[in-house]
Amino acid sequence: MWWTRHRAVVIAVAAVVVLAGLVTGLVLALRGGGTANLASATPSPTPTVQLRSPFTGEPVRSLNRVLAVKIDNIVNARPQTGLTHADIVYVLPVEGGLSRFLAIFSSGYPRVVGPVRSAREDDLEVLRQFGRPAFAYSGATATLLPYIHRTARIVDLYSGITKGYYRDNSRVVPYNLYAHTR
Repeated sequence: MWWTRHRAVVIAVAAVVVLAGLVTGLVLALRGGGTANLASATPSPTPTVQLRSPFTGEPVRSLNRVLAVKIDNIVNARPQTGLTHADIVYVLPVEGGLSRFLAIFSSGYPRVVGPVRSAREDDLEVLRQFGRPAFAYSGATATLLPYIHRTARIVDLYSGITKGYYRDNSRVVPYNLYAHTR
């Protein structure tokens, strides 16, 4: 019996506090000029939202698909073409203490990139973070190539099956394979 009366008092006090809050809010809303005419208030200017690259933070016109290109990184391959336009450049080790670049383009694409080189298993691990990117490469090992074609989550731009690659005859093979990004 005591608990029932006590609970009724607690509920009544809570109702009074809520009602007091509502009345206070209404008084404060009406205090600014005597009326609460929200329709006649001048709208604040909407800020212009500038689209930014998720990779660089720089302003971009649009968000493009991710294009990844495997580019050589040895003396005979220099100077590379298009590498400075990349949003992200990974330097990945390969055999013999050498390395290759995995260039990620999205903010903008250069007209040409290269020299394009072969894919490695590590490339597929790195590319997973980009969803289903387009991946341009010149080839892969006999065991990796079928895996790339069948199960890798990429848009497969292998030079053996895709147009857009060409050889620059002023350079030595294999450092002369280039790709048009269009």
